Amino acid sequence: DEAQAFVDYYQGLNSLQKGLDQWAIEQFDQIPQESPYRARATYALIIRALAGGELEGAKQALIDLRSARNVEESLRLDIERTLARIAFEEGRWRDAQEAYLTLRKSAPDDPELLLEMAWTHYYLGEYQRALGLLVALDAPAYAGLIAPERYLLEALSLRKLCQFEPARKAAVRLRSRHGDAIDDLYEGTPLLESAP
Repeated sequence: DEAQAFVDYYQGLNSLQKGLDQWAIEQFDQIPQESPYRARATYALIIRALAGGELEGAKQALIDLRSARNVEESLRLDIERTLARIAFEEGRWRDAQEAYLTLRKSAPDDPELLLEMAWTHYYLGEYQRALGLLVALDAPAYAGLIAPERYLLEALSLRKLCQFEPARKAAVRLRSRHGDAIDDLYEGTPLLESAP
């Protein structure tokens, strides 16, 4: 049964990604209610509704799903992160910050979470804290993260602190660190053939 639920979930997800919503719903409806894949299917449909602009209904659906019995911990973290992102997009910076801090306890090794937290601090006017989180992204443990917006956020934060020369340097640091890879992208070089 669990293998069939797995297959139904991924077939439905594939249909959903291709815009075949009715087929996706039919596949998802075949998943037993108690299966963790049913919760994942519900989450996928909520994200589709969010993408379609149904913010209020999607928020409540996420809150309801979060407390369902068949939700695995990894999905619960995704739900929490989505709710934090919604708060951020609505300009509720403090709510987003609290949600990110709670998430940080469960996902301490997630560099993208640090970046999202840094943006929240920036919009709250806490530029030093934003910069502190960005400095943390320079740790060797996060070397695999390539996030161009990180350099933009650093430059914006430094500019707000009237540090104009460091802000200028931050803005061009992406090119100095990853210039060869950026050039390969512009030239259409296949990713696996790109110089490291």
